[in-house]
Amino acid sequence: MRILGPSLWDVLRSPVVLLLLTSIVPVSVLAQECTAGNAPHAAWLYDVTDEAHPRLISEDPADPARTRLNVPDGFNYTWDTISGQSPSQDTHCGIANPAHCRDAGVYPPSLTPQDPPPDPNVQPALPNVGKNGFCNQGGRFGAHSSTELFYPPYYGKLAIVSWFVGGVRVFDIRNPDAARPIAYFIPAPNDTGCGPRGGPSPGPGCTFANTGRDNHMVNTIHTNNVELDDRGYIYIADRAGTGMHILRLTGEAWRAVSGDADRGEQEASDDHPLPDYPPYGSHVPTAHFDHTVRPQLIPPPPKMLCPVPSASCTDARPAQSAWNMELAGYDTLDGRSTYQPLVVRQGRRYIAYMAHHAGTAINRLTLASETNGTSILDVTHPGHPVYLAHIPGPGGSLDAAGNQMAHVCSGDILPSNSPAEAARKHGHYYLLRSNGNSSGSANPGAESHQIFDVTDPAHPVLLTTVAPQLTNTHKSWWECDTGIAFLVANDSSLASPRPDLAPGWHQSGSNQHVKIYNLHDPANPEYIRDFGLVGQQPNVGDAVEGLVTPPTGIHGPISAGKEKNRVYLAYGVGSNGVVEIVDRGELLTGCTAADASAHCAASPTQQEMLAPQRGWFTLPGLTLQGGHTSFPIFGEEDGKPRNLLLVVSED
Repeated sequence: MRILGPSLWDVLRSPVVLLLLTSIVPVSVLAQECTAGNAPHAAWLYDVTDEAHPRLISEDPADPARTRLNVPDGFNYTWDTISGQSPSQDTHCGIANPAHCRDAGVYPPSLTPQDPPPDPNVQPALPNVGKNGFCNQGGRFGAHSSTELFYPPYYGKLAIVSWFVGGVRVFDIRNPDAARPIAYFIPAPNDTGCGPRGGPSPGPGCTFANTGRDNHMVNTIHTNNVELDDRGYIYIADRAGTGMHILRLTGEAWRAVSGDADRGEQEASDDHPLPDYPPYGSHVPTAHFDHTVRPQLIPPPPKMLCPVPSASCTDARPAQSAWNMELAGYDTLDGRSTYQPLVVRQGRRYIAYMAHHAGTAINRLTLASETNGTSILDVTHPGHPVYLAHIPGPGGSLDAAGNQMAHVCSGDILPSNSPAEAARKHGHYYLLRSNGNSSGSANPGAESHQIFDVTDPAHPVLLTTVAPQLTNTHKSWWECDTGIAFLVANDSSLASPRPDLAPGWHQSGSNQHVKIYNLHDPANPEYIRDFGLVGQQPNVGDAVEGLVTPPTGIHGPISAGKEKNRVYLAYGVGSNGVVEIVDRGELLTGCTAADASAHCAASPTQQEMLAPQRGWFTLPGLTLQGGHTSFPIFGEEDGKPRNLLLVVSED
């Protein structure tokens, strides 16, 4: 068997290898992480104009191991090189010498940090001793996901990335070869929610699925995902139950996308054109990149609740902090742990579908304790969100339960095969959501994807279940203008027979690949095929792609639609990351070709797996980085095509 791995150059340029090959560890290599021992998960920009030869372009020229899409050194004033030592003996806080790091004012993750006594061997005394720093709160600090809406005013100008305890980070990529930070927002600590009508947290009937793997705390914010609406508002969802924050750009970040124009947010109206860009349509905006070298900006440090810890002030958490962003609206979401925000224009209203992690909370509308599922809110007026409904989800642990992903399509945009179908769907809206996350070793599994009719978002109605008895689900994609849905899933071997059953696929890590359907008629799903990296198919050939055998499971696909004819698939989540670029048309029609094998849809041959592939690459750090999100940016520079891919690993 041939294992198709990375080139020698990929290995030599990776951060993990640089750490192994030199005893001089530049602070900038690891400074994007707060928690000692964590890997530097980050966001990366690739030039994929030549799809067969993707090129990483977001390296800092002063340090090739570092991405420019990162929190700069000095942001938290706790990662310091210890003074008084020779350059070859410089110590990086939290990694090489924890004792010296404590002397520098860096505490282990704790909600009540204790100020260590000064080390008499370090003279003069270091200035940070006795001060509280951003990293003291503990939790996860690093990238998780980016926005995925092809919103024209921001497209190709900003990269907007969720950063767990770092909130949401915004980067200016108008000159992609010199990307720079331009905005951030860190929510206030979680002191509300998870009680009746948003009472004190934790409240009665409230539980959080909290595992050692996820290492998150109820009262430390964890911005999980971020998304836009077609007015330019930015929505962030909190993994630790802090709720939904609605944000808008200000200052230099706003000027980067608008010049000096007034804000003039677009309110919903009948004559406001509907979005025609993915995932709602196939018209992809063209980004216009330039060569302007703009000043590199240093974000101000976040505000701390207790800048100097004392007996009367021991809170290690940051206060709400913002730079070139401001809060426009907020809802507690009843304190539910939330994975993904999605905001859709339905007629003259903007409706938010908040996809939750596992757990339970009190439904403020009914005062009943319900397992976390999907919260639905009217956010037409961002300053005054109105909670409309909660669709409960399945029970279980963080790894097993929750309804973490949501997509919504209009029945008037979805294509129809007959006038009768078009009439039946007219005026309707449909919610596609993952149902459960992982069944573990259960066989058959309990996961699925569900479709609800949400025409009246206050009264959702279950329409159908797509692919029941799965063992895994996660980050799906639904093209509204074609009906094509790429669902992250994995069939259990003992599932009941059905036409789309495809057991026997192989994955490392997250046990999931892609099942593709046409959901033009949401009540009647049409199966197309299963797909993944070469080496994941049931009958493995003589080649395996990626870094491990079998290849790592997919986290999520993003389709650029029929116009650009590409699908981007990110594998590996938080390690062994791989990104695959696929010809959409060949992917969808490959198993109906005259020469297709008899079992192509459920068990393709190696050649049928390779046929739609146009390129693939591993991420910097090899085992260190994973493919969480791969967002394409089609553009031009100097009158020539230049296409980029924003890739985010998961901390």
